[in-house]
Amino acid sequence: MLALASTACSTRAVRTDVDYAMVLPPFAERTRLQQDDVFLMAAPIESPLPLFPGDVDPHELAGAVSVCIELVVDEHGEVSSIEPLDIGSSCTDVSGYPGSSFLREVTGAVARWSFIAAAICTPAENDGEDCESPEAMVRAIPVKLSYMFAFTRDGEVGGVTSPRSVMR
Repeated sequence: MLALASTACSTRAVRTDVDYAMVLPPFAERTRLQQDDVFLMAAPIESPLPLFPGDVDPHELAGAVSVCIELVVDEHGEVSSIEPLDIGSSCTDVSGYPGSSFLREVTGAVARWSFIAAAICTPAENDGEDCESPEAMVRAIPVKLSYMFAFTRDGEVGGVTSPRSVMR
């Protein structure tokens, strides 16, 4: 009976979790708007989370693995590019195993994301910030966004920061 109990403990399933947040890298470019213009942030429509990589044994994961990426949302709300992002110690080096497995999962999931495109609105004169007025001029623009994905096991806290946006 003791042997059976020890076997059950050694094969215990490890719970894994994935969380994400938008981040603002320290070197982010910014765009200045005209005085009356209003920036309309890209809004996610679909954003499936990446899965914990099947080729990584969660028992061997020491702490959290944080993968940072930069993506471009084009004028149609589609993800047009995804690149790894190095923002220092907040992100795990994803150049080697098992990092490349985590990066592969993140890029695969993010490639399926869709957004309402970001835009710059120039409201009609005397309309304040009313971008829904028929006289308002709304121009869709591409935007770069940066995200950090934290992969954890057994409820360990990952290094996810508070959401912020990056516009270029």
